[in-house]
Amino acid sequence: MGSQSKSLMLNKKPMPQSIVKDRISELPDPVLCRMLSLIPTKYAVRTSVLSKRWKNVWVFVPNIDLDDENEHFYRRNRDTNDYVRFSMFVDRVLFLHETDIHKFRLHCSNVEDFAPVEGWIRSAIGRNAVEFDLLVESFTNQNFKLPQSIFMYKKLVVLKVNSNCLSYVPPKSGCFRSLKFLHVTFCFLDNESAGNLFSCCPVLEDLTIHGDVGPRVLNFKISATELKKLRIRLRDVALIGVVNNFSVSAPKLETLDVTEDVLSNYNLESSKSLVKASVNLYHHVACLHREFSNLSAKLLAGISKVKCLCLSAHSLKVSKC
Repeated sequence: MGSQSKSLMLNKKPMPQSIVKDRISELPDPVLCRMLSLIPTKYAVRTSVLSKRWKNVWVFVPNIDLDDENEHFYRRNRDTNDYVRFSMFVDRVLFLHETDIHKFRLHCSNVEDFAPVEGWIRSAIGRNAVEFDLLVESFTNQNFKLPQSIFMYKKLVVLKVNSNCLSYVPPKSGCFRSLKFLHVTFCFLDNESAGNLFSCCPVLEDLTIHGDVGPRVLNFKISATELKKLRIRLRDVALIGVVNNFSVSAPKLETLDVTEDVLSNYNLESSKSLVKASVNLYHHVACLHREFSNLSAKLLAGISKVKCLCLSAHSLKVSKC
């Protein structure tokens, strides 16, 4: 019996071991760079420790995505060292990066010193970035002017800016020569910025203005000969019914989308090209100002020739003609 079981054991063939092959690492560099461009840069950098194959892949990724709002840099209770740590990481990434940048995303939610931010923007410009996504927030009661270098940058096509401390003072001429998409989110914008920023984009096609407005009247001036889409989102955080002013000169405008707590005073020039318009006054309280009837009639007259009109309000009264 013992010899028989021993014979069976000797005749038993060993099970073949499964071979695990790293096929991802065998992909060509352009494919790996494309994969890493879809994730935040902090994770792309971490892949450098996987193997020799991955050591320098991230430095050729076309998209840079830097965000201080993550657990890698900040603990629950933030302090100055946290911002310094993030700044050092950004400096090192931009120093080691070896190729042109397509999209530069920089989100800084607790800026204490604006000088590094301006330097990072200049560095991205030096790498020929065509798309900027910037969030700059500060709680130091300091104001930060958007660098002149970004206004004069000829290759900029897409610009998204979100800030509670930025002011916009563009040069008198020669700025935003290639900018086609502009998305600005603000908190209590100054009148100089409202009057100048949206009138210096000669080839702009898509504009979004999104912000919190306070007790001061803002006079927005939008002048863009190539503009096709305009979205306006204003929230009245002061709750006192201030009426802002919009002067819009866009002869090729096709789509207008307005969402406001308090309807602004709209002066639409050359609106014959408008095809679609949407006006949302869901949180609007007409009794906050006496001019609502005149303002609404003026806006509707300006968009009267559209093919598609969408009106939304918490209360709507229609009078018979």
